[in-house]
Amino acid sequence: MVTRHATAGYAGTVFARRKSARRSNIPDTRCYLMVLFCHGAPCRFGGRAWGRFQTAPIHPLSGTATLMGRMTVIRGDITRLAVDAIVNAANEALLPGGGVCGAIHRAAGPGLWEECKRIGRCPPGEAVITGGYALPARYVIHTVGPIWRGGGHGEDETLARCYASSLRLAAEHGIRSIAFPAISTGIYGFPADRAARIAVEAVRRYLHEHEQPTDVRFVVFDDANIAAYAAALPASVEEVVREA
Repeated sequence: MVTRHATAGYAGTVFARRKSARRSNIPDTRCYLMVLFCHGAPCRFGGRAWGRFQTAPIHPLSGTATLMGRMTVIRGDITRLAVDAIVNAANEALLPGGGVCGAIHRAAGPGLWEECKRIGRCPPGEAVITGGYALPARYVIHTVGPIWRGGGHGEDETLARCYASSLRLAAEHGIRSIAFPAISTGIYGFPADRAARIAVEAVRRYLHEHEQPTDVRFVVFDDANIAAYAAALPASVEEVVREA
């Protein structure tokens, strides 16, 4: 196995081997899950802790090692990531709001709001792209998630379209690395576990058919979403390479 060291201010990489690998017909090279930890902070995944690293039991999901390695989870601040694009959980009017949206606008500076005003509006499930301005990311992709109304008003389908629309827009602009927040799980009230399953499946479907982006990160900061993504991601963890 291989690992990069996790130090303060840097996102380290952990490779974990699927428990069933040695007794299945699946080649061992297909049985790895990559999990990132930001800023040297311990992650609150359930399971056994290895210093700053922890294992998390998660359910099987079909896909090759390349596909699985293209999806990662980060606990941290999305506005500090030096990726090609971060995704903003926007409102329809593209206004600077609260939560992740407000944090992105504050970090980007007034130029982001000026460009959003020129674009105008974005309907739920769709996405638009702007520059990153003062952010480390080159671009911001704005997508509008659904407001949770009990699950009977097309919320699942709209949320899945948010991820697919954002990824299509990223590919059109040559974006290789992209970071998503947990769309709609804040003030829009979408249940975290349900949203995580939809996010992972929507991204998996897109990546199965497209070569770009090569690096998709789910960025979370609260325990509820950490647990939700741990339950949704593709492997059953047996062991983790510890920090040297």
